[in-house]
Amino acid sequence: MKNIFITQRVGTISEELRDSLDSRWLQFMENCNLIPILIPNNEKILKHYLSIIECDGIILSGGDNIYSLGGPKCRDDIETFLINLSISKNIPLIGICRGMQKIQEFFGIKLTRVQGNIQENQEIYIDGEKHNVNSYHEYGTKINNENFNIWAIGKNNIIKGISHNSHKISGVMWHPERIVPNREYDINLFREFFG
Repeated sequence: MKNIFITQRVGTISEELRDSLDSRWLQFMENCNLIPILIPNNEKILKHYLSIIECDGIILSGGDNIYSLGGPKCRDDIETFLINLSISKNIPLIGICRGMQKIQEFFGIKLTRVQGNIQENQEIYIDGEKHNVNSYHEYGTKINNENFNIWAIGKNNIIKGISHNSHKISGVMWHPERIVPNREYDINLFREFFG
């Protein structure tokens, strides 16, 4: 099984600042035969992890906004570090919802507010075939650049799935961990991506 570093959202509970990850990720990753390594939003600790744990892949998880849209800077800093690590070390990286937004912004794609993309069930097209997924984002884009192949499109032509043309970097705008039971399509996608 492969070690997959996964980022966490930042939140406050009873005045405590906490890193957290939806526990459904653990079951989803187990179903994909992947070992989740939860990454704190602390670069010094992340670098220590990298010195003692082999990183076979990276997931930029969902939840909250990226820093430029009002989210926490500490998380963006970690995810920028991990995108650069992915590029320099050729480590597969996939972004989920907010994670895909972070990838798009990193490569110069501007995000704008989009309507009608907060739904438990939304029909999208993946490589031309209809799929039903969830959708929980207020920002997205119809704009691409030469760096990416678009392979999933949603309502109003909002981009839902991308793959970088030169690096092993991909992204989806749905949450596979929140679809229970997990979709076979998503399990196979992750197994093949990190294979």
